Amino acid sequence: MNNEIIEITKKFFDSSHSDWVQRENDSSLDIEKCNGVAVADAETRSCALCVALNRTIFKKNNMPTFSHPRCKCVFKDVYLSRVAIDFKMEKLSNYLFVNEDKYAMMRSMGYDKEDIPSLYLKIYNAVETEFLMGNYKLKNLDEYGQRIAVPFILEGKRYCLGKNYRCHVGCVVWPNGKIKITTPIVKDGEQK
Repeated sequence: MNNEIIEITKKFFDSSHSDWVQRENDSSLDIEKCNGVAVADAETRSCALCVALNRTIFKKNNMPTFSHPRCKCVFKDVYLSRVAIDFKMEKLSNYLFVNEDKYAMMRSMGYDKEDIPSLYLKIYNAVETEFLMGNYKLKNLDEYGQRIAVPFILEGKRYCLGKNYRCHVGCVVWPNGKIKITTPIVKDGEQK
């Protein structure tokens, strides 16, 4: 009986591990160690894009397919239950509600500067939840990393109560389950 429980538990955890994959190569460099701009590693002959993807974690069914001749990257199954979110409040207070076009977008959904703390939490929680569900769209890959768009629904406020807006957050995937939020909100349209 105990052996059966151990086998069932092992199969359960083994299958959850296989949902995620981490890309690795011989380089000690990655996008984070390069301060957000990957460079080729001459010592290990790893190209800048392999360095940008080094140690990043994605869902197996939604991962970058970049490769090249003589690519030394390997993939290993990993378990991921939490992500670290790199998101500075200043992305909202010094950009989203300062840039004229972005501020107009936020007002069009009923948001104003006093909503920054609650909006911060909504964005943070949406990115964590949606990424862990594999609900993200792969975007550009370059020396600045693998960008993704994380969709979410933002409820209107004030004069927009009762309306919901399809939005997405622009992010870059960093090593070891870390997500860096680069563009806090892009409004894609009103949900019908």
